[in-house]
This record gives sequence, structure tokens and C-alpha cells, in this order.
Amino acid sequence: MFCESCGQQFYGQESVCSYCGATVTRYWLQLVSLAILVIALGSNSLVAFQLLPRLAAGRQPSLLFRTWMWFNEKLFFYGWVAVTLALLTWAFWPRERHGLPKRVRVARWFLVLLLLAGIAVLLLPWIPAGVASDVRTVLESHPGLASTLAWGFIALVVGLLCLNAETRNALLGTGRALSLVGLGLLLLVLVMILLGWSAA
Repeated sequence: MFCESCGQQFYGQESVCSYCGATVTRYWLQLVSLAILVIALGSNSLVAFQLLPRLAAGRQPSLLFRTWMWFNEKLFFYGWVAVTLALLTWAFWPRERHGLPKRVRVARWFLVLLLLAGIAVLLLPWIPAGVASDVRTVLESHPGLASTLAWGFIALVVGLLCLNAETRNALLGTGRALSLVGLGLLLLVLVMILLGWSAA
């Protein structure tokens, strides 16, 4: 890889040029893409908590808002499974390089543990009393706790992978596709918010 400022060659796992200290444009694009995606998902969550319940409980709730609310609920409770399986597929995908970074091996174990924990939560009703009853009580008193912990665990794994330049490049690519996805989601959320305000 060559520096875009001075033309000096440097390794792909380095975030900045060792000669002039310039940051590669790809890393800025990846950062902006992740920020747009986080803003889009955060806006969607905020709308799901503040606007959608009022619109769905109206006198004539629109099919569009009921569908949006249903999709948000399913995505929150079960979407982490799809994201975990996608990350596991990426982690086990054969690489051109011979050595596998330690972060990818750690991410594999974290994701496998997350899936096993999800299976254990599904089997809790059939596990005899004892520790399982205490866990059942906590999960029943806080309905979204398991999904929130799962999403937090996924954010931890993605953050661990993005700390290293090589694994970040393999996971995010150049950042163009991710930025298009983030902008598309943000535009969709903004259109739905405008439709919700016009219907309110």
C-alpha cells in the first residue's frame, strides 16, 4: 500500500504512514460509514420507543406503522442471531494469508459462546429448578435484558475486530458499501419519521 500524501510504501496493517504521518482515506471512510450506521440505528430505536407506540395505538393505526413496529421488535429480539451467524461465517471464511490473527480466534470463541448462551436461554423452561429458576426470574422481570446483552456482546466483538487495521479492512472493506447501507437506512428512517409526523 502506498501513502496518498507522500507516496511512501507502508504495510496494510498500519493506520498511518510511518514517513509523513498521514491517515489513509479508507480509514476515514470506514469511520464515517460506521458513524452513519450507528446514527441510523439509534434514530430507528428512538423512533421505535417514542413515536411508533403512539401511531400504532391510534384510532386507525396504519398498516405501515404496525409493520414497522413489528419489524423493530423482531429485529431487537432475534436479529442478533443473524448478525452473530454472519460474523461467524466471516470469521471461519478461508483467508489468503496463512496466519490467522489472534483477534479473529478470540472473536470466534466469543460468538460461539453467545450462540450457546442463546440456546441455553431457550432451554431454561425445561431445566430443573436451582440456578435456572433465578435466571428465569431475572429474564422474566426484564423482558429485553437478554437481547440487550446479546447486542452489547456483538458490539464488543465488532469493536475488538475493528481495533486491528488488518481485521478491520477484512470486515469492513473500503467502507463504500457500508456507507451506502448506512445512508440508505438513515434515509429510510427519515422518510418514515416524516410520514409518522404527517399522520399524527
